[in-house]
Amino acid sequence: MDFLFDPNIWIAFAMLTTLEIVLGVDNIIFISILVGRLPPEQRDKARRLGLGFAMISRLLLLASLSWIMGLKADLFSVFGQGISGRDIVLLAGGLFLLWKASHEIFVEVEAREQDHAPDTDAATLKAALNAAHEGLIMPVLIGCRERISALGQQLNLDLLECLWREAESPAHAASIAVEMARDGEVAAIMQGSIPVHVLMQKALRHAGGLRTTRRVSHAYLADVPNY
Repeated sequence: MDFLFDPNIWIAFAMLTTLEIVLGVDNIIFISILVGRLPPEQRDKARRLGLGFAMISRLLLLASLSWIMGLKADLFSVFGQGISGRDIVLLAGGLFLLWKASHEIFVEVEAREQDHAPDTDAATLKAALNAAHEGLIMPVLIGCRERISALGQQLNLDLLECLWREAESPAHAASIAVEMARDGEVAAIMQGSIPVHVLMQKALRHAGGLRTTRRVSHAYLADVPNY
């Protein structure tokens, strides 16, 4: 039981615990990003499977940790520096994390802003038209009119009284919405199908955005009875 009083053991335990917490949060963020790309009805199942797989893989990694750390024998040398099996595993893991993080940043920030028509989903369109039917808003639909009209016909929705602004991409739609809000043409912006980061990027621009001072704060409450 002398090992219980060894400070090196407790330091290693604290470092390992901290590392597991950080990696656990990283897993949750990564799974949330991937799950967000699935249809809504599949997200709960995918989230449970992802968290379960992450837990199992983390336990397997912990079980093999002592074995991996024991791979200290040099396999080859580079510029006079010996490279062991442990070094290869750590280097490969680090390179994979760098590649994956860079790839996800590109997909989330850049790829979605390429020139393609903004997505249109039934829930967003129904919500806007229901609010208009209750006399709460006069919606301005920003996006690909052909796609929005096709979805409206599919859902048997009346779009004749809606105002329209054509947009070629999510970034273009966000720019139009922010411009209309800045010029007082609309009183509020509904995110709709535009990714949050795309809309906020346009809204927080120093030139042409909605910023008036160094800080932006907002609160919005909609209390709709029986909705």
